[in-house]
Amino acid sequence: MEKVRTYLYGVATGFCLLAAMTSCAKAAPGWKYTGGWVCKDGRVSVTHSNDGLGAVNFFIAGAWFDNNYTLRGNALYYNGELCRPFGRPFMDNFRTATPTLEEQREQLMRREQAEHERVLKKCLDRIEKECE
Repeated sequence: MEKVRTYLYGVATGFCLLAAMTSCAKAAPGWKYTGGWVCKDGRVSVTHSNDGLGAVNFFIAGAWFDNNYTLRGNALYYNGELCRPFGRPFMDNFRTATPTLEEQREQLMRREQAEHERVLKKCLDRIEKECE
């Protein structure tokens, strides 16, 4: 009976290890996979996804129990060891494109023009009402 129990524990452990090794990091619906890091010579992977609304999801595969993760800019440290990045750098999830000076000028001119057109239309509407 003891041999059967030991055998079953071994089989169960094998299935757990197989599941951990073959797990695939997929982003949930509405989330876009963006990149991640590989740590411990490929034994641990951390992937990140975002929903386009400012939220970030992390999926950690291959790590066991208590671990320490440190993120400095785009660099991830797993228990003090630097991990190798892949895909899009993490901090790019939060960066927005800054308009050039020319784009800012054009945007300001469009706003001013729209405001002038609005005021002019309001004046013309008032004049039409008085003439009726």
